[in-house]
Amino acid sequence: MVIFGGLVLFILVGWGGQQGEAADCPYRVKVGRTGGTSDTLAHDKYPYLYGYYTIQNGLLNGKHWYTNNENDDYKIYWNSDKTQWIVTNKGSPGVAPGRHEDSGWVFTHENDACPHTVRYDWKYLSNHAWIDAEKSFSIWEYK
Repeated sequence: MVIFGGLVLFILVGWGGQQGEAADCPYRVKVGRTGGTSDTLAHDKYPYLYGYYTIQNGLLNGKHWYTNNENDDYKIYWNSDKTQWIVTNKGSPGVAPGRHEDSGWVFTHENDACPHTVRYDWKYLSNHAWIDAEKSFSIWEYK
């Protein structure tokens, strides 16, 4: 808010009060799989991660982060130490994971500004190994 001779002006900035790449992420995203993909791979292992996520206030490691609309234990966030987008349940429900938290069930090394532009370059944890999720896991903008 700025006051000029009794006139009050409100100045609006991008979501989270940031300029540049972080301001362009969608408010809601959907974790899903490509139509026709069977319930295999990541979807079979982690069906509870699928659904709708909403952007949260502020940035985590310089990028927006999201919580699942059905269960805010599940989060999508950027880990700058490992340069990964991670899907996890670390931290308290609805609370951002710790800045250096680096564990989760699904990740990508794609350094996109937002997780919905990565498409099909995700890996998921299965029996202590990281497996290519192929088209069984992706994130899309949801309007």
